[in-house]
Amino acid sequence: MAYFEVERSLDGTIFSALCWVPATNTSTARTYTLPDTAPPAGLAYYRLRVQDQDGTATYSPVVTVPRNDAVSSAFSVQAFPNPVPAGGTLQLELQLQTPEAQTVQLTLADVLGRTVWRQSVVLPAGTTVLAVSATSQWQSVYVLRVQPAASPAQQHKVLF
Repeated sequence: MAYFEVERSLDGTIFSALCWVPATNTSTARTYTLPDTAPPAGLAYYRLRVQDQDGTATYSPVVTVPRNDAVSSAFSVQAFPNPVPAGGTLQLELQLQTPEAQTVQLTLADVLGRTVWRQSVVLPAGTTVLAVSATSQWQSVYVLRVQPAASPAQQHKVLF
């Protein structure tokens, strides 16, 4: 191996390097830490790039990290099952913890940013479950963007 590189993304698609560490190429286990000194508001996506000496690179799974002071506790969303089985239905559990109803924009986009599904929902306080039925054309990775009127947007990767 040549080096390890920590990468960050704002959308889970386009990543940029934060830091890199040369590989020691020994069998001794090493521990590294990297505080993100300028984390973005909302969600950030991180991955590790392992660069080999022959020029090939492999990537770790992507990890999503919310910035604690930027994520509103008044609204949350869970998407399941993920991955969605063929012909299955994606369930969205939306929780609104304010006394007033709130309009939420839901968008599902492919990896090229093309919107394949969109819905606007007025959520009452409490928990609302929505079902999104997969179409036969949805056989890839998608980004689910949930934009409440009074809270930061949330994004989730969904595999159909």
